[in-house]
Amino acid sequence: MFRISEQYLHEITEQESIVADLPLNARVIGFCCTGTIHAEGKADVKLLESGRDAVFTVNSRGNGQASIRGRRGPIVAYGDAWGPFESTTYVSFDGRRFTHDRTEPRATVTGKLRRVTGHRDRPIGRLIGRGVEPIAKKMLPDAICEAQPIANRYLSEYIRELADRITSRLNQTMPIEASINRLFPETRDWVFHMSSDRNYLQAAYGPADATVPSLPEVPAEMKEVKIEVWLRSTGEEAELLAQASRSPLASQLTQRYLESSLPELAAIAKERTIDAVGEWVLIRVGQGELPSLQRALPSLRGSLGQ
Repeated sequence: MFRISEQYLHEITEQESIVADLPLNARVIGFCCTGTIHAEGKADVKLLESGRDAVFTVNSRGNGQASIRGRRGPIVAYGDAWGPFESTTYVSFDGRRFTHDRTEPRATVTGKLRRVTGHRDRPIGRLIGRGVEPIAKKMLPDAICEAQPIANRYLSEYIRELADRITSRLNQTMPIEASINRLFPETRDWVFHMSSDRNYLQAAYGPADATVPSLPEVPAEMKEVKIEVWLRSTGEEAELLAQASRSPLASQLTQRYLESSLPELAAIAKERTIDAVGEWVLIRVGQGELPSLQRALPSLRGSLGQ
């Protein structure tokens, strides 16, 4: 069983900042509008509880602004638009790959008209512009209303690109299937049983008709662990391996074994610990060595295939 922590997903997401300058080209109340949308914000993740899927959301929030030039026939209007934005993108993990699904954009647009002139911005054009400016100001609420879905479309396209980068990073660092096939080559016909809770995405690997065991409740400090790997063994073998890993020489040998057997996971972080939890060997990859779970957690009963 593999468990991916929300903390790890958040660290990957934080590497992708939201700072963008997007070229604007849209038609609003008959005006051909051009300009640049500048947006800044941040993104985080939230795991969704599910007994059948491993799902989380990438949530972004920030602010955007744009200076806009709109032309309609011989008339040109200059204005500014700004407002906050939020979005939610759903990401799933099937044990092999992360993929993002739908994005729900929520942008709020506010705007003001700066001036109206002729398309060549000469004195006669500016004079005409001052004459039609009161009419243009009355059209501003309609322009903002039409701009709302346009802003959501631009936001959605950008956030989907952001989600592409995040899932690409995760897929590069999370080749779970390769690790399993290396450790257990005789189980290639097994399947992933997926689930998620508030702290972890979980991929349990076993026969299609297997019952997924319930793991012991982890203490709060376990959230700092990036990846957990639960390998079923016997209680005696698990305890012997856990005890051996605590001596300096044996610990170095164990670390080298993990690096050769699970190189993809070992590369995620330099600190790894091994503990015995009932008949399971628990390998943790993350930051900070944590105390042994042998005394802190109850024995685990049940396993895949039972």
